[in-house]
Amino acid sequence: MAAGRRWLWPQWLTGPIFAKELCVASRRRRNYVLRSVYVVGLALVMALLWAGEMHSGGRTSVAYRLSRMAMVGKLTIMFTVWFQFMATQVVAVVGLSGAVSDEVYHRTLAALATTPINGLQIVMGKLLSRLLQLVLLLAISLPLLAIVRVFGGVPWDYVLWSLGITLSTAVFVGSLAMFISIFTRRTYVAIITTVLIAGGLFLLLPLLTGMILVDDVIDDDVFISLLTAFNPYVAMGMKTNWMMFPRGMAAGGPAVFGVINCLVMLVGSALLVMLSAFLVRRLALRLAAGQTTLSAEGKPRAPGGSAASAAGQDDVRRVWDSAVLWKEFRTPLLGRHKVLKVIGLILGVFVLLLTYLLCANEHSLGYSEIQATYAVVFLCLAMLLAIVIPATLVTSEKETHAWPLLLTTALSDGQIILGKLAGALRRCLPVWVLLFGHVAIFAVGGVTHWVALVHLAILVGWLAFLLCCSGLYFSCRFRRTTVAVVMNFALAAVLWAVVPFLLFAVSEIVRGPDNLAEFVADANPFVQVVVIVETATRYMQNGADWSYHWVSGSSHSTAATTAFLILCMVLYTWIALMFLWRAKALVRRRPV
Repeated sequence: MAAGRRWLWPQWLTGPIFAKELCVASRRRRNYVLRSVYVVGLALVMALLWAGEMHSGGRTSVAYRLSRMAMVGKLTIMFTVWFQFMATQVVAVVGLSGAVSDEVYHRTLAALATTPINGLQIVMGKLLSRLLQLVLLLAISLPLLAIVRVFGGVPWDYVLWSLGITLSTAVFVGSLAMFISIFTRRTYVAIITTVLIAGGLFLLLPLLTGMILVDDVIDDDVFISLLTAFNPYVAMGMKTNWMMFPRGMAAGGPAVFGVINCLVMLVGSALLVMLSAFLVRRLALRLAAGQTTLSAEGKPRAPGGSAASAAGQDDVRRVWDSAVLWKEFRTPLLGRHKVLKVIGLILGVFVLLLTYLLCANEHSLGYSEIQATYAVVFLCLAMLLAIVIPATLVTSEKETHAWPLLLTTALSDGQIILGKLAGALRRCLPVWVLLFGHVAIFAVGGVTHWVALVHLAILVGWLAFLLCCSGLYFSCRFRRTTVAVVMNFALAAVLWAVVPFLLFAVSEIVRGPDNLAEFVADANPFVQVVVIVETATRYMQNGADWSYHWVSGSSHSTAATTAFLILCMVLYTWIALMFLWRAKALVRRRPV
């Protein structure tokens, strides 16, 4: 009976780590703030959708209102499902990317190795405690989904299967983030690596597989069925299409593929958890035995932390100009684990060349849509690093208690902030080369006009400067690196996703002019890069006139577009300078 009770009681799987993490999470204010913002956001979106769809325009018949209520129910549930599908993955990655590295960083993992707690309990306690916050977010939206379903048009199958796919995908990406956190001490490195791996698994790999195998090896329908079974994004899209247009799809297919997709995600999560438990236990035993980690060159680190001192070298390096600026420019771009990063870079270049060859085989490299897609992908990669890296420059020194020592030097606040800004721009610069290199290669090949490089230089100039300045502000404002990175992500999401959506929704409700909403949409960097690359490619391929077609519906010449881009650069640069000024003011106000 004792053995049976032990296996039935879940504490053997989680151990005391789960209870400790729950106690800590219940005392964190940001969890309650996150739930409040989540509820307010859902209520606001529901109100906007209701007001926009139920606007009768002079028609007050009961039949019209009833027909619109069904559409409101579909749109509200579709938006809610997709919002929580994406949001839970972001929360899972951010919350679990430091699950193991924080224990290593604070030197508490070695103490856990001296207790009866095994590696599986450590991993499962961390995973389940962080995922419990996601379950609470999903539970918050259940009353909303149940109430809106009364409007009609939405079956319970869609609500239940969407919640299952959302939860299983969040468990998988969270397990992946926790697995990667074993190999890195920095949370932002784990976040970037997890995003890149998830993008490769769910976007790049299906794309390359479809370009290579479809029509030659497998049929289109078979390939779509396989994607639905193994790719949660495709499965969610298919189920949404089935909900919106039930007559165009088989009723039994989406349910079967949804079950398979959930099982695939859970099996992958289980494999990652088992491997993480094995690696965490080994790492904890090494740390408990006093074994030090290896440096980037593979040599044992000395107590001082530098490989040079371990090798007995006593070189004196002369500091020029500002010490912060010297230190930032002396920091290697690749950092630690240079071999792994070089291998990853070579693999990325190989995949990029492979996509070029596949598109050339399909004779699609000259299409403006293909060139715009490449530009958007490179822009997303560059923005990812430009958001993350600046937000870690100050918080990393606060976490190592080096920031108060820096403030005791003769350096002024301006020298410290400008040195950090120069270091952030230097570290982000190589990623922007991908975008310019792609456009330059195809400009030389006659696919894209060279004027796109001039316009992209204006766009990238203010975008990189803004994200670096805002990242430095949040890094000075907060103490933890994870919080600063999340706030910089939230700023980008609010500026270029939430604000345009709210402006268009309000203008649609009040039936008023939407000039401000159109201007904000045209000032979006994603819109600008698409318009710039598509116009330059379309001109070279079709010989059309220089007409830049914007979201507002207007068409501008090259000179007018250049003037508009310069205007956006001035406005965003002013916002960036405000962030930089506030960062300078917070240097000594929040030293720890």
